[in-house]
Amino acid sequence: NGILFGNGTSAIGATAVGTDNQVLTSNGSGSAPTFQDAGGGGYTLGTPVATTSGSSVSFTGVASGVTSVVLSFSEMSLSGGDQVTVQIGDSGGLETSGYIHTIYGFDYSSPNWSNSTSNILMYSASSSNVLSGTVTFNLLNASTNLWVWTVMYKYGTGQVYFGAGSKPLSSRLTQLAIDTTGSNSFDNGSANIKYI
Repeated sequence: NGILFGNGTSAIGATAVGTDNQVLTSNGSGSAPTFQDAGGGGYTLGTPVATTSGSSVSFTGVASGVTSVVLSFSEMSLSGGDQVTVQIGDSGGLETSGYIHTIYGFDYSSPNWSNSTSNILMYSASSSNVLSGTVTFNLLNASTNLWVWTVMYKYGTGQVYFGAGSKPLSSRLTQLAIDTTGSNSFDNGSANIKYI
């Protein structure tokens, strides 16, 4: 029950027998194909991280070559009135400039918005407000490593913020971090990433 394959100038070969749910996979030029486990085609989910202490939460295990990354967070809050930010980076470290980002939202009385060039800004502004939502990153141009993103999160009670932006990197995105703009520390919630 193997599959016959051409073998250069040698006799025709046959693969080993695969097992349930395996697929025939190329191993590159000059190598015989083999049956291997299917990749699944879905997102790889990271390990949840508590956002209950410190002023930064990092995710450094993003596989090189991904084209989409989703950062999710639930009931995240700070010990004071600083803002929450997100930065992305490659193998050279997190990037601190070159962002084109706008965040916009409504509170009870009026709209609130801000631009940022040093990070992806998300309002928190009070220790009593908690943030739950996502930042979704997508690779727009592989040759320039240009990433675009959308932001959507619940802020406090009865308020929703949304934003968008873009930034090129020197090479593929491999890390990101959630930080604060001042001396406050995280004191509640959790965060995680998934990528494909």
